[in-house]
Amino acid sequence: MTTLAAVDSTGIKLLRDREHEKAQAFFESAVKKNPNDAESQYYLAAALLRQHKVDEAQDAIDEALERNDNVSKYHYMRGAILGEKAMNANVISQGFLAPKIKNAFLRAAELDPKNIDAHIGLFNYYMRAPGIMGGSEEKGLEEAKIIIGLDAHRGHMTLAGFHASKKEWQKAEAEYKLALAADPKSVYGHYQYGRTLFNMERWDSAIEKFQYTLYLEKNHPGSIWMLAAAYEKKGMTAKAKETYQWLLQIDPKGRRADDARKKLSELR
Repeated sequence: MTTLAAVDSTGIKLLRDREHEKAQAFFESAVKKNPNDAESQYYLAAALLRQHKVDEAQDAIDEALERNDNVSKYHYMRGAILGEKAMNANVISQGFLAPKIKNAFLRAAELDPKNIDAHIGLFNYYMRAPGIMGGSEEKGLEEAKIIIGLDAHRGHMTLAGFHASKKEWQKAEAEYKLALAADPKSVYGHYQYGRTLFNMERWDSAIEKFQYTLYLEKNHPGSIWMLAAAYEKKGMTAKAKETYQWLLQIDPKGRRADDARKKLSELR
């Protein structure tokens, strides 16, 4: 079976650079040359999932598992694919998919107890699924402890994100503080903490946090957008306009570009 090193030079770089269509073509070619290449089937599934081609991604990961059923990340990928499928399914289909999702994450964690993604998948499943489908806050918190033990930053970020999704802002803030204590230079951690401060209407603190994120990573599009929005909330119109213009300069075709142009036309 092809190893990671054999496909890393080109295909993995395409995925990391978010060149998903090119990555898909690369791995399709690899699979065509060697139909037994489970590793390329796995990465093909990843490229397809990132394009929301869920059915095709499921076919690819099933092919990988047919060739090697003992790889943790393959089972995790299958759970992630089925999870996305469930988000757009009706209630009956969700009930059918639920045990498959849970079992995929369980198998991934069983094969590799240090697979953090698998434990995060289980955490999200237990915390979000209804009890009739196996949801359990107690089991979810057990998974959170495991994740924190493996990686404190990711564990507290996972808990913070969960609380934020429920608009439990104070609990989210507490977890972000713990996450950043474990990794003070995390751009994503500071960015998400800033978003929580914004949602708490603590504009000055949010501005400070987004400015620090941009110190860590100059031209971070999300932080520029949120910084402009915080300036706008503060009534600092000139600074808001300046910051929206900054976003358009560095990301003129980004997903927030049209909204930034609209803001600039509205602000006086």
